[in-house]
Amino acid sequence: MKIWNMHTIIWAWVQRYLSIKYHKIKVIFRAHPVLIPAAFLPVPLMVAVMFIVLPAFSFYLPPNSETSGNANMQLRQLKIDHSFYTAQIVKAKSKADSISLTIDLVDSTVVLDLKGVPLRMCRLKSYSLHLDIFAQTDSMENLFTKPLILQNYWASTEKIPVIEKMAPKDTVEANQQLVEPVSPPQDDIYAYLQYDNNFLLYIGQIESPDLKGLWNKSRMHYTYLLKELRRSVDGLINGDGVEPYNQIEVYLEQKDARAIYRSLPPNSMLTLRIQG
Repeated sequence: MKIWNMHTIIWAWVQRYLSIKYHKIKVIFRAHPVLIPAAFLPVPLMVAVMFIVLPAFSFYLPPNSETSGNANMQLRQLKIDHSFYTAQIVKAKSKADSISLTIDLVDSTVVLDLKGVPLRMCRLKSYSLHLDIFAQTDSMENLFTKPLILQNYWASTEKIPVIEKMAPKDTVEANQQLVEPVSPPQDDIYAYLQYDNNFLLYIGQIESPDLKGLWNKSRMHYTYLLKELRRSVDGLINGDGVEPYNQIEVYLEQKDARAIYRSLPPNSMLTLRIQG
């Protein structure tokens, strides 16, 4: 009993000493549970373990998984940003003098620009990602290092509205019909924009559509699904298979979504910055 009391006193003294000199003792014991039985060794061996073995283990601590994970995410985002700015430079140096689109999911903005010069900036309300290559950093770099080119589109409203008027018979009748220009119809807007490299962009408004807009939206989806069905059948017949689109859905205010859709010319470019 007397020896046990002495053992307890020395153990308490060693613990207090180590708590001051070796502030990592708790971390070491958690990382190396095999050292816990050392507390029940005879006093000389316990002191040897505490002052010789434990300091040696203090030079090795397990890596902080949280810190390592944050570092990997930061590195991933840096690679994505590098691809985005590389694509922006390529777009600015291109010979095409047409309006292009930039989507920045990090800053939640959608920008209409001309060779990198912003023309209209819209606030992104919400978005969703459907990227098969999202988990592969190298594939994302290859996809977003250069601008994507618009190939085709489907929408719930006309891209270029046409106003029909009766032609006047003479100048007098033409002057009588002279009126102020009529603004295009403010229809609900939903659109699929198909780009190269197997990429699909869906643009939609956050406002609820009216009955006409709901019908036009359903008709647009039907047209798109019919086209995809044909693509799938052709892929099965030819034996090439069908690769799913890497798709991003963005939702804006109606006026912004309509302006973006109607402003993009054929073969316009898209640069994209996603959240890593």
